[in-house]
Amino acid sequence: MSLQTPYLFPHPESDMLWFRRRVPGHLHSVVGRSEIKISLQTAVVKQAVQRCRMTANVVDKLFDEAQTRHDATHSATVSAQLKMLQNEFCDPDAFTNPLERCIAGKRHPSFQKQPVPTDAD
Repeated sequence: MSLQTPYLFPHPESDMLWFRRRVPGHLHSVVGRSEIKISLQTAVVKQAVQRCRMTANVVDKLFDEAQTRHDATHSATVSAQLKMLQNEFCDPDAFTNPLERCIAGKRHPSFQKQPVPTDAD
C-alpha cells in the first residue's frame, strides 16, 4: 500500500495526522466553509492513511450531493454529516471499517445482547 495520500497532513503543533481538503468555490455556500479539516486521531501513518482514504470517500460523496442540491436544508445536512465525520475517530472502540459499521447495524437477532443470567440460589 502506498503511503502517498493526498489530503493527509501533520498537525503543526502535535504528532497527530489530519485530513485537510479545500472545498470547491461554488460549494462554499452549501458546505458553509472553505476548507474541511478533520483530526484522524492517530500519529501512526498506516492508520492515518486508511482513515484519510475513508474520509476522502465520504467527503467526495458529500460534495457530489452538495453539487446536485443547492438548498438551505441540504446545507444543514452537510454540516451534520461533517460533524459526524469529525467525531468518527474519537472513540477508540468505534468501528473504523465501513464494512464493520454496515454489519454491526444489521446483526442477526441471535447476536443481540442477551440479559446476563443471575443466580437465584
